[in-house]
Amino acid sequence: SVADDEICCEPPGEDEWPNMFSQKAACMDQAPLGNLIDSDYVDSLVACHTACINTDDCRFFTYWRAEKYCNTYRSCTKERRSEGSDVYKVYRPWRMVAKIDGSLEAWPYGAEAWEDCIPFDHGGDVKTKHYCDNFQKMRIMFQMPDGRTTSLVYAGDEQSSVKDLVTGAFSPTALGIERWKGLLAESASLLPDGCRKEGFAVAAGGLDGIAFGARCRFGVLLSEEDNCTDRIGYIGVGCESANTSLPAVVAGGFSGDGTGALPVHAEIWIQ
Repeated sequence: SVADDEICCEPPGEDEWPNMFSQKAACMDQAPLGNLIDSDYVDSLVACHTACINTDDCRFFTYWRAEKYCNTYRSCTKERRSEGSDVYKVYRPWRMVAKIDGSLEAWPYGAEAWEDCIPFDHGGDVKTKHYCDNFQKMRIMFQMPDGRTTSLVYAGDEQSSVKDLVTGAFSPTALGIERWKGLLAESASLLPDGCRKEGFAVAAGGLDGIAFGARCRFGVLLSEEDNCTDRIGYIGVGCESANTSLPAVVAGGFSGDGTGALPVHAEIWIQ
């Protein structure tokens, strides 16, 4: 157990997060390079660090040099030091959540792929186990037909996963139209620029008994009309239009009238 009773972090459960590690590891990433007493010390420190990296929720660990012993922790609101131990924060690498081919059929709005945590790999379309991990940051990347890549980053709260957000109620974001259009570079000029509604599980329109005009699991909806009721375009992923006669663009950009459709290869990453 941690010696300092006032430490602000949630301790791991004994059956879930082992407290001692003996396996060797390949790299140290952000572990310190000073005070490397001997190979046993290095091996044990690297093992603790690697165990934290390999546990998705681990954010830092405390390490007792003399005993070559460590505890791993999920979160901390401020830096504290346990008596007799050093505290090491661990950099979280970006983890892939999904690959979405905008011209294929695995990721339309109504696909089962959005609703569960089951990984798959269909070549151009992929879902990993990290789809259901809580995250601090989410990055969406577009690869354009000419090979160029663009991206934007959304800041999460470490309490929700991508699945939580895209399958829940509408959750607005405030990334701004310029950042969304930046995903499509100059091709964004093909899209309307009136109504702007952005976020997770976003939908708009819906006339004559139709529930929606267009919707995206994550994206921005655009229309020439200020109230987003007609000819709705979009930029995002998991998108579809209620007008099934128009081209389907699951990821990328769509003008709303079919004259400007730009399917892209999209990737979602989290940290």
